[in-house]
Amino acid sequence: MEVNISYLPDEILLLIFSILPSVDLLAVARVCKRFNDIASDGRVVRDIDLRKAYHYKTDDLREFFRPRCLTITHLNANHMYWIKFPALVEKLKNVQSLHMLGSSLTFKQLLSILKSCQKVEHLSITWPDDVKTNSFALVQTTAVRLRSLAVLVSQYPISLLTLLQYTTSLTSLTITNHHAPNLFAIPSSVTSPVKDLCLPNLTDLIVDHVGGSFSYRVLGRLVERVVEAAGSTAEWCTFWINTSIRIHMSSPLTTVVPKCKRLFLLVNTGVYEELKQAGQLPQLHHLFIDGETPQIHSLSPLLRSCSNLRSLHMHGLNITLDLRQVCEASPYLQRLSVCCQPQLGPVFTKAVSCLTHLTHLTVPVCALIGVLDEVKVEGREERSMREPFLKKQRVGVSSRENAHLATFNLVLDNCPHLVVLEIGFSGRLSCSPKRVWWECLENIQKLTSLTHLTLDGVPITSGAFLIQIAKGCQRLEFLRLRHLGPSGNCTYLSHLAQALPHCYNLRHLRVEQNYLAPSTGLWTGLQSCQFLERLLVLSQSDGRELDLVGLDALISSLPHLVFVFVGGSHTPKSKCAAITKKYKHSNRAALVVLVRPGLWDVFEDSNTETRLIPPVHFNEMVTFRSWAFTSYAYPSMDNV
Repeated sequence: MEVNISYLPDEILLLIFSILPSVDLLAVARVCKRFNDIASDGRVVRDIDLRKAYHYKTDDLREFFRPRCLTITHLNANHMYWIKFPALVEKLKNVQSLHMLGSSLTFKQLLSILKSCQKVEHLSITWPDDVKTNSFALVQTTAVRLRSLAVLVSQYPISLLTLLQYTTSLTSLTITNHHAPNLFAIPSSVTSPVKDLCLPNLTDLIVDHVGGSFSYRVLGRLVERVVEAAGSTAEWCTFWINTSIRIHMSSPLTTVVPKCKRLFLLVNTGVYEELKQAGQLPQLHHLFIDGETPQIHSLSPLLRSCSNLRSLHMHGLNITLDLRQVCEASPYLQRLSVCCQPQLGPVFTKAVSCLTHLTHLTVPVCALIGVLDEVKVEGREERSMREPFLKKQRVGVSSRENAHLATFNLVLDNCPHLVVLEIGFSGRLSCSPKRVWWECLENIQKLTSLTHLTLDGVPITSGAFLIQIAKGCQRLEFLRLRHLGPSGNCTYLSHLAQALPHCYNLRHLRVEQNYLAPSTGLWTGLQSCQFLERLLVLSQSDGRELDLVGLDALISSLPHLVFVFVGGSHTPKSKCAAITKKYKHSNRAALVVLVRPGLWDVFEDSNTETRLIPPVHFNEMVTFRSWAFTSYAYPSMDNV
């Protein structure tokens, strides 16, 4: 008996289509007229998420939107940079939630969208560079309805105040930056174009500016105006300002903390003294602390008052805590990112192993120092004290029998729910490579739920452990490797090539290491990763050319690839330009390919080429930052 989905009645098809991902719905609607009609029902297309619609172009979406303009109420098209959205969304008269971060907008297009979509309450946009002062009065009716606003800024941000003066109902404001330039036209006066700003309902403020270079008088003034507009009586739920710029607040910190659930603080001596007066903070769930103080301050008393803490991220000079006390006070901690001194590595690791509910963990390399108490071994630490002349481990040699000796195995055994693991990000703290029991990295294979893994600055001498990790962590989607082992040799490239065929679900790969060329084996191994979406390979020092023929074949063989950034210091500029030009106008609209001789000028304001990199790729792939600090600022990390 022949079975065909078209034989099913409309009622059954309606139920099936209603649970399909939006990307699949795009394909179903093109099968036949009957399927297209059913896929136009309001119960099917009310909420549309197009973030993974890599294979569709503007004309395809225009055809899909045409019969559904009045049905769609929620549209998430964040970071669909290859689609010309302004003309499409103007017809969505009933849309209430519109997210289109990363899509270029002119000021005229933004006004047109706000005039047409008058029911929108939740808006995410890339801020136009050509905003004209006081022109938002034309869309005041729409602006008043806005309850949440997320803005990605790449130019002068003060102009954002011209819209905020009308958003009196706003409860949530998020401001992020894309490679914000330092050298841009700053008006002779940075006095705000808005005299009276009032945001009485604002409860959530997120400002992420770590990767940018706006000056204090630009970004600082913007944030201060927003905080002032919220008023001293504001009941903050989220106060998350991740920037090296210190914000001067007119009201004391004790007015911000009491009801805050998510808090990011730049700590100095004054802030520390205010925090001591905060009292019990049972409502605080997520705490981020950064900064430095001239004297050593312990935050253990503050953290003991946070009985319901779920996320703790603490990095800073002279800021300390007793992690054992934190574990006792917050046994259900789920996210932890804490730096520690090398001599405290073993104690730190044992304390972390008590947090059995951890899902996100970021630790420095010194967490790999120390051996288990019950193990008596002639370790590298003991030998180095008696034999100062002892050489480092030989490159290419791995002592697998040492894999079970390290104290870090307690974490791998007692924290089975880890989804995100980062080892590194401790540039200011260093420890002797001979003290690091890196062989235990092989046991990461026990973390079967792991999806995101970062290894940074670990002094390995062999990469055989990567094969074991790939075999054990079948859900791994995002892998980042940076400066592993000696700087004069890449000790793990062949092992990485052997591991990749086992990474069935790998979506994103970032490798930054010297002497990667020609990388032929790496390109061959990656051809097995058919779901790979983004690839970044950087080799700052090299003695050979990269195999660009093999790279070209790789790009052609991976259908889901949308971003490729490859840099090889010894690869001729002409060859790099040739392959970049080849894919500049390919029929794969979402694909961005950049092959360059290096990365040294990527972050310079004069480099106009890299400024064309879509924000989502630049912020998540090109820049190298801990995932601990992107959880709230970047939508693509929300589910990590």
